[in-house]
Amino acid sequence: MKKLFLFLLLGLIIPGCIKKKEITYIPNEKLILDLMQDYALALKKENLELLDNFYVHENNLSVFPPGNLIQLSGWSQVKDYWEDFFKNYEIQNFSLDSTSVKVAGRSAWCKGIWVMKLKKGKKKFSWEGRFTIIFENREGKWIAVHEHSSMPRLFLPQ
Repeated sequence: MKKLFLFLLLGLIIPGCIKKKEITYIPNEKLILDLMQDYALALKKENLELLDNFYVHENNLSVFPPGNLIQLSGWSQVKDYWEDFFKNYEIQNFSLDSTSVKVAGRSAWCKGIWVMKLKKGKKKFSWEGRFTIIFENREGKWIAVHEHSSMPRLFLPQ
């Protein structure tokens, strides 16, 4: 009986003495703002490789992109959308404004306004919209898991 008691007692004490790996999520809004600048640069340069690092590569990724009324699901649909977009339009400028970030544990959301100057053939367009992007922190790396853009007004060709 003493051996059983000692065995149980050691079974309770030993696991408590083993240091467990703890991951601390420091709310650093600047990391998200830097990601958003990388996102803007990716669109300015029409660079899919930069966008590849921005989005999670899972089927539950959901994106409501500018100029599109349907939901894109998964990285392959998002990638196809941007490939087609880059083929059809020349992005002359893309900028973000009024960007704000809120971090809560392993999740963060970013919202603001975007302005995109486009050219299609000889026609020039200016689109302005709002965005909300939700990020998750995965082992210290922030990654976009949901994006929603809307265009309250569409500026006609100049």
